[in-house]
Amino acid sequence: MQQYQDEVNARAAQYYTNAHRAVSLKDAAAIKWTGNGAWMLPYARGALYFANLDAQLKSRGLPVDVLHLVNAMSARIEKGAPATDRTWLDLLNQEVGTWAVEDWKAMRDGKLLRPVLGSFGECLQPEPIQTGIYDLGFSWRDTEQGSYVQDVEPGSHAEAAGLRPGDEVMTAVDLIAQQSRFDKPVQLDVSRNGKRFQIAYDPHSDTKVDAFRWAPRDGSTSADCK
Repeated sequence: MQQYQDEVNARAAQYYTNAHRAVSLKDAAAIKWTGNGAWMLPYARGALYFANLDAQLKSRGLPVDVLHLVNAMSARIEKGAPATDRTWLDLLNQEVGTWAVEDWKAMRDGKLLRPVLGSFGECLQPEPIQTGIYDLGFSWRDTEQGSYVQDVEPGSHAEAAGLRPGDEVMTAVDLIAQQSRFDKPVQLDVSRNGKRFQIAYDPHSDTKVDAFRWAPRDGSTSADCK
């Protein structure tokens, strides 16, 4: 149960703390390799979207689930339909209803996803929180072992913690793990002028935004939720 909860919250952190979370699907490909977790956005947002969709299908008592819809989409593509937004919208309209079409369009256009009860199962419940946007404070390209920090953002937490251009990164930073937590500090092992030392700081902005994190449902136990 704890492992599952951690995995769900990893996706939540990758989406809600993402500086690009309001970018539309149309524009997501263009920014994919610009850094600051941009490549994570479609995957994390997609996971939250499909969890929401599945929960709503169940709560409305509809005779289909997400797996059925995905298989139906694949079947249409195999028969020659294009693997596009239009094909998916036609499927939702025919098998689910206009509410599902509108939900997809809102997600596609970058509207903030707000989870519904039952997303990711009955044993977890989403809780609203406030979080800062993830901001490493220096170029993500400079996080490999042996690389040298080139740019440090003025006024960033990285600068305040003492990171400076020219510092050598002695131990690689796992950016995926880093951006998969709402509260994980950056731990940098750097060398400057022959002296090796540690720098730690919070890689989230001071300005808070709306977000959600999943916790065990009230009254549920580990035995209930194996």
